[in-house]
Amino acid sequence: DWHEAEYSPTAGLWRWTAQRSTLRIVDARTPVVVTIRVERPRRYFDDDPTVRLLAGETVVGETTFEDSDLWSVTIPLDVMLASGGRVSITTSHTFVPAEQGPSSDRRHLGLRVFGVNVAVQD
Repeated sequence: DWHEAEYSPTAGLWRWTAQRSTLRIVDARTPVVVTIRVERPRRYFDDDPTVRLLAGETVVGETTFEDSDLWSVTIPLDVMLASGGRVSITTSHTFVPAEQGPSSDRRHLGLRVFGVNVAVQD
Protein backbone atom coordinates (compact mmCIF):
# COMPACT_ATOMS: atom_id res chain seq x y z
CA ASP A 1 0.00 0.00 0.00
CA TRP A 2 1.00 3.57 -0.66
CA HIS A 3 -0.15 6.37 1.58
CA GLU A 4 -1.71 9.48 0.06
CA ALA A 5 0.52 12.11 -1.52
CA GLU A 6 1.75 14.91 0.73
CA TYR A 7 3.28 18.28 -0.06
CA SER A 8 5.19 21.06 1.63
CA PRO A 9 6.75 24.14 -0.01
CA THR A 10 10.19 23.26 1.34
CA ALA A 11 10.27 19.50 0.62
CA GLY A 12 8.00 19.28 -2.42
CA LEU A 13 5.77 16.28 -3.16
CA TRP A 14 6.22 12.84 -1.61
CA ARG A 15 4.40 9.64 -0.65
CA TRP A 16 5.07 7.27 2.22
CA THR A 17 5.32 3.55 1.71
CA ALA A 18 3.83 1.07 4.11
CA GLN A 19 5.88 -2.01 5.01
CA ARG A 20 5.17 -3.20 1.44
CA SER A 21 4.11 -0.93 -1.43
CA THR A 22 3.55 -2.17 -4.97
CA LEU A 23 4.00 -0.63 -8.41
CA ARG A 24 2.46 -2.04 -11.57
CA ILE A 25 4.67 -1.89 -14.68
CA VAL A 26 2.63 -2.48 -17.82
CA ASP A 27 3.81 -3.88 -21.18
CA ALA A 28 7.50 -4.35 -20.39
CA ARG A 29 9.31 -5.61 -23.50
CA THR A 30 12.88 -5.17 -22.31
CA PRO A 31 14.63 -5.25 -18.93
CA VAL A 32 13.63 -2.20 -16.89
CA VAL A 33 15.55 -0.01 -14.50
CA VAL A 34 13.62 1.14 -11.43
CA THR A 35 15.14 4.17 -9.68
CA ILE A 36 13.84 5.29 -6.29
CA ARG A 37 14.69 8.57 -4.52
CA VAL A 38 13.92 8.70 -0.80
CA GLU A 39 14.63 10.69 2.28
CA ARG A 40 17.37 8.73 4.02
CA PRO A 41 15.50 6.50 6.52
CA ARG A 42 18.07 6.93 9.31
CA ARG A 43 16.26 10.19 10.17
CA TYR A 44 13.40 8.10 11.58
CA PHE A 45 15.15 4.96 12.85
CA ASP A 46 18.05 4.06 15.14
CA ASP A 47 19.54 1.78 12.50
CA ASP A 48 19.29 1.47 8.74
CA PRO A 49 16.33 -0.58 7.51
CA THR A 50 16.73 -3.35 4.97
CA VAL A 51 14.88 -2.30 1.84
CA ARG A 52 14.15 -4.82 -0.91
CA LEU A 53 12.79 -4.55 -4.41
CA LEU A 54 10.80 -7.60 -5.49
CA ALA A 55 9.37 -8.56 -8.86
CA GLY A 56 6.50 -10.76 -7.77
CA GLU A 57 8.17 -12.64 -4.91
CA THR A 58 11.67 -12.62 -6.46
CA VAL A 59 14.13 -10.30 -4.71
CA VAL A 60 15.89 -8.29 -7.42
CA GLY A 61 17.71 -5.81 -5.19
CA GLU A 62 18.46 -4.88 -1.59
CA THR A 63 19.80 -1.74 0.08
CA THR A 64 19.89 0.11 3.39
CA PHE A 65 20.13 3.63 1.91
CA GLU A 66 23.10 4.07 4.25
CA ASP A 67 25.22 5.93 1.68
CA SER A 68 22.72 7.44 -0.72
CA ASP A 69 19.13 8.57 -1.13
CA LEU A 70 19.01 7.22 -4.71
CA TRP A 71 18.82 3.54 -5.68
CA SER A 72 18.58 1.91 -9.10
CA VAL A 73 17.81 -1.74 -9.80
CA THR A 74 17.67 -3.51 -13.16
CA ILE A 75 14.92 -6.10 -13.44
CA PRO A 76 15.52 -8.76 -16.11
CA LEU A 77 12.69 -9.15 -18.62
CA ASP A 78 11.96 -12.79 -17.74
CA VAL A 79 11.61 -11.90 -14.05
CA MET A 80 9.41 -8.92 -14.91
CA LEU A 81 7.14 -11.04 -17.12
CA ALA A 82 6.89 -13.78 -14.48
CA SER A 83 5.78 -11.17 -11.92
CA GLY A 84 2.97 -9.92 -14.14
CA GLY A 85 4.49 -6.45 -13.84
CA ARG A 86 4.12 -6.33 -10.03
CA VAL A 87 7.13 -4.70 -8.40
CA SER A 88 7.12 -4.16 -4.63
CA ILE A 89 9.24 -2.09 -2.30
CA THR A 90 9.52 -3.60 1.18
CA THR A 91 11.16 -2.20 4.28
CA SER A 92 12.10 -3.88 7.54
CA HIS A 93 11.24 -0.78 9.59
CA THR A 94 8.06 1.28 9.93
CA PHE A 95 6.93 3.78 12.54
CA VAL A 96 3.67 5.29 13.75
CA PRO A 97 3.99 9.08 14.22
CA ALA A 98 1.40 9.09 17.06
CA GLU A 99 3.66 6.78 19.06
CA GLN A 100 6.62 9.17 18.77
CA GLY A 101 5.11 12.52 19.67
CA PRO A 102 2.05 14.74 19.75
CA SER A 103 0.73 13.63 16.33
CA SER A 104 -2.58 11.80 15.96
CA ASP A 105 -1.29 10.06 12.80
CA ARG A 106 -1.75 6.28 13.25
CA ARG A 107 -0.38 5.26 9.84
CA HIS A 108 2.51 2.79 9.67
CA LEU A 109 5.11 4.71 7.65
CA GLY A 110 8.14 3.12 6.02
CA LEU A 111 10.02 5.15 3.41
CA ARG A 112 9.43 8.76 2.44
CA VAL A 113 9.60 8.50 -1.36
CA PHE A 114 10.21 11.62 -3.46
CA GLY A 115 10.34 9.86 -6.80
CA VAL A 116 10.12 6.56 -8.66
CA ASN A 117 11.29 6.31 -12.25
CA VAL A 118 10.91 3.29 -14.52
CA ALA A 119 12.98 3.23 -17.71
CA VAL A 120 14.00 0.68 -20.33
CA GLN A 121 17.51 -0.63 -19.86
CA ASP A 122 20.01 0.95 -22.26
